[in-house]
Amino acid sequence: MNETSFHNDKMVCICQVASAHGVKGEVKLYSFMEDRLNIKSFPILYDEDGNSYEIKVTGLFKNDLLIARLNGMADRAAAERLKGRKLYVKRESLPQIGDEEYYHTDLIGLDVVTTKGDNIGKINAVHNFGAGDILEVKKGGNSLMLPFNRNIVTDIDIAAGRAVCLPLEDIFIEAGDGAEAG
Repeated sequence: MNETSFHNDKMVCICQVASAHGVKGEVKLYSFMEDRLNIKSFPILYDEDGNSYEIKVTGLFKNDLLIARLNGMADRAAAERLKGRKLYVKRESLPQIGDEEYYHTDLIGLDVVTTKGDNIGKINAVHNFGAGDILEVKKGGNSLMLPFNRNIVTDIDIAAGRAVCLPLEDIFIEAGDGAEAG
């Protein structure tokens, strides 16, 4: 299976193998979950090829990685073959979320239109560099980063496939328009 069919089959990527760890088949994982230890809630993960892995978190590595043992990984060479592999869970196994909460996977692909009706592109990715979520919006070869907050993105309609934001001229004020250096 490829990643597109995984998305259509309601599989959600929750982590990626960063590298092997040690000589006994453990791996380092980047967790894409809000709390990286929530990965323990999902004892079975799947890769793009449909292989399933029982996972046991065995430790933490630095500030952002988990150390885990996956079934079938008996040595470092086996673990190294998984480097870069994305691991998924079944959508129905994720917890329900509240109103105005979204899984990033649900936002990706939404059309972004302004409150004036201008289409500015599609959400390509959701990033967080430490100061809050940012929507990467692409149209053609151009990319735009929008802060993902209620002041900028005024409405999300997953069913309609649309996110609504303020007009760009209201978001991005040109340098010098009332701004003073200092």
